[in-house]
Amino acid sequence: MYSIYKNKISIITGAYGFIGFHVAKRLAYNGCKVLLVDRVPKSKLDKYFKKLLKNPNVIGYIVSDLNDGKFLKKSKKYDLVGANIFHFAARLGVKYITTNPYNSFKNNLSLTINAIEMANKIGASCFIFPSTSEVYDWGARKILVKNNTPVQVKNAIVFDSLNDSRLSYALSKFTGEILNFTNKMENKIEAVNLRIFNSYGPRMGMRHVIPEIYKRAYLANIKNNKNPDIGVYSVNHKRSFCFIEDTVDQIINSLNHMKEDKVNIFNIGNPSAPIKIGDLAKKILESQNMEGNIIPLINKNDNIRFRTFKISKKLLHNKTFVSLDDGLNKTLDYYKKEIKKFIL
Repeated sequence: MYSIYKNKISIITGAYGFIGFHVAKRLAYNGCKVLLVDRVPKSKLDKYFKKLLKNPNVIGYIVSDLNDGKFLKKSKKYDLVGANIFHFAARLGVKYITTNPYNSFKNNLSLTINAIEMANKIGASCFIFPSTSEVYDWGARKILVKNNTPVQVKNAIVFDSLNDSRLSYALSKFTGEILNFTNKMENKIEAVNLRIFNSYGPRMGMRHVIPEIYKRAYLANIKNNKNPDIGVYSVNHKRSFCFIEDTVDQIINSLNHMKEDKVNIFNIGNPSAPIKIGDLAKKILESQNMEGNIIPLINKNDNIRFRTFKISKKLLHNKTFVSLDDGLNKTLDYYKKEIKKFIL
């Protein structure tokens, strides 16, 4: 799986973020050279990232948000011709996106444009663009109607309404996919787009549904109330969750299945049956021996009731996925150790 990366440097933008960090870590620990890029200053790096920087295959860390024009100047000492670029840098989070839809779209678009321009200037060999499963959410659910019943159309993407602030994120990612492929046509840099579904795991911050539920349950239980009420949004919505180790496997394997003469789009996720968010909350409570009554809450910014799609089978290789129970245990072990820094 890693041979295609051995003789090239992999540049990872947004390397301090959740998926970017785990991709960088996997490549470095398997003998692949990586150059990490993020806007987080060295004085604010956490212990996990500092440990990664000590790996001899991490050739450097450049502090840049890609919009400041500093990357090329700071990277001159590295021979980056033929590099693979993983562009994870983006502004995320439902709260930020819904309250700042214009800036969300503008910032994500400019980050992608600058990253692609960077790829062109250094003579990169491949640009890997992590898109999102949300590009499907806004059209694939109700594209055609037959006998008053919505019919799902394979791979169709239709944005049927622009009256939702959250759409700005999906549009910025979909536009990024188009930029990636049109750049391939014009500048001959290979393009891979990855539509990532519901990844979770250690060090993903607190904006994901799993750490949010755990935090609420933790705070409710430390008050020593018997069977406390725990609010959970969108309890009847369904998701298929993919543990970060499985997500990274598929991301890294994608280049091994890239075809030079084709549009390379890969769905990244776990093909197992989806689970209701309310049932997920119960699993979290049970796994941590916590008490609580699940109180359904309504999130007006989350109208996607069911998010799943066919995962790209060519990336799986008869792969055995981490079960949701095992993945939750690994994830929550991290949050038990780190919870105090998230609640202070």
